[in-house]
Amino acid sequence: MKEKVAITLEDSLLASLDTLVENGVGKNRSQIIESFLREHMSENNRIHAIIIAHDEKWDHGEYPFDIPKCLLDIDKKPVLFHQIRIMSQAGIRRVTLVIARNQTELYQTNIASLFPHMDIDYREIESTEKTGTAIRAGYESVTDAEYLLITNGDTYIPDLDILDFLEYHKTNHADWTFVLKYIRTNLEKF
Repeated sequence: MKEKVAITLEDSLLASLDTLVENGVGKNRSQIIESFLREHMSENNRIHAIIIAHDEKWDHGEYPFDIPKCLLDIDKKPVLFHQIRIMSQAGIRRVTLVIARNQTELYQTNIASLFPHMDIDYREIESTEKTGTAIRAGYESVTDAEYLLITNGDTYIPDLDILDFLEYHKTNHADWTFVLKYIRTNLEKF
């Protein structure tokens, strides 16, 4: 249950909030303020997200692109933006992006600049490495997290509620909890 409150903020803070809203990080000032409070007042700041995004370019199938698949747009924002936005709204502030060699600047320009309130770390590996190597590289940046959220950079589940997901994980005393999503595609080509 939510309750409406009124607060007074300095103009500079409001300008910063408005920039985050304009960049699509949150729907409005209230949502962003709630996200910041959640970060500092709940256990979500013990979650560290690792995003596996080490493709150099999307070259599978009949539609090749010169950029990684996670930087392709959905509603004029990269897929990765939408993932990090959902994490940010859940109060997660620590994210490690495992990316291909020599691509840190590309991700800083296209992603990190939109989330100045988040601690985004980059781990570069060869694009030919397998997922296990990518997870290990991301894990090297984890220090005091109680929970890890690991996802592929090109996977976007718009209705994923990270807080419900975490609650389910804790309630079931699970070591691992997975989200599976049905994909309508011909899997034989993979």
